Amino acid sequence: MSDAMLSALIGLAGAVCTSVITAVLGPVVVAYLQRPKPNIEVSAPVVENPNLPILAIVSLALGVITLCNFLTPPICGLPMSILGIVFGFSSMKSSNRGLAMAGMALCLIGLLIGCGNAAYGAYLGYQGQLFFQQ
Repeated sequence: MSDAMLSALIGLAGAVCTSVITAVLGPVVVAYLQRPKPNIEVSAPVVENPNLPILAIVSLALGVITLCNFLTPPICGLPMSILGIVFGFSSMKSSNRGLAMAGMALCLIGLLIGCGNAAYGAYLGYQGQLFFQQ
């Protein structure tokens, strides 16, 4: 196995590992933020979860950061875009629904650009056209 093919496989494995970690970590964080409060009376009116508008803002911020960092897909581009999509989807029922939709759209664009960049980098690594020589 050549060095170029090995480096392409290592890069691809890193991208897969970070994507799996993000796919597991994102729903855990959302479930933690949306957990029920222990001392809520049954007769009290149900109030919107105060964390949902914050998640919409975080989703928008992650979308902007993802578009700025799309050149580093396995390191921070892909995990941040996946987390932004998860946070935006979980805050769709909040009062900041527009921010959540904008954050999800930016994160989806960043995810597509980052995946394309990772695929192009893997292709270049497979062809032996590395950006740096060892």
